[in-house]
Amino acid sequence: MLDFPKSGFAGECHHFRRRGAGFEFGRPSQNLPLQTRRTAGHGTLRAFRTVPVQEIITIALGKEVLLTAEGQAALIAEMRELIDTKRPEIVQRVATARAEGDLRENFAYHDARRELGLVDGRVQTIEGMLRHALIVEAAPYDGTVSLGAVVVVRDDFGDSEYTIVVPAEADIARQRISLDSPLGAAISGHRAGDEVSVDSPGGIRRVAVVSVR
Repeated sequence: MLDFPKSGFAGECHHFRRRGAGFEFGRPSQNLPLQTRRTAGHGTLRAFRTVPVQEIITIALGKEVLLTAEGQAALIAEMRELIDTKRPEIVQRVATARAEGDLRENFAYHDARRELGLVDGRVQTIEGMLRHALIVEAAPYDGTVSLGAVVVVRDDFGDSEYTIVVPAEADIARQRISLDSPLGAAISGHRAGDEVSVDSPGGIRRVAVVSVR
């Protein structure tokens, strides 16, 4: 299990910064002077090289996990809550139920063990995400659809508003889509007034970008 000091995630994270149609990626470059700074205990920010969106999508599908600083902080907070609060409560429930005797028909015991397994699984998932995290930052707004943008799109069903996020933070129920989703990839780099074709499960559909902020 990872050991996180109270000051933050104890590991070096790579960083991206969004610029135009690409990202700046925080791997050290031999051709650029190194620029380093400490970011709230979350690792070192190094010199950048520009990386196209397609490479970002490739990375997202591989071992690395793209996260924003806010997303990383939220995962750390969630894991602390699970380890420091939730798990001890469930362990106590397991112990209490075990003390009741025969476990074969002890619903409380088996329910607590099942919940403990879910918590431990979630902790392991978060650990893996943080261990392979690549931190991305949105560049200043330039009017195009990019990471961090709030976009209103229009199709045959009406207007919908979405926030563009990294894959690990996508949540369609909260209207948060990633750049590697069909809609996110189609509108990436476009401006208000542009129309694009989206390859969706129901077939190709036309979508207009209404506004970007």
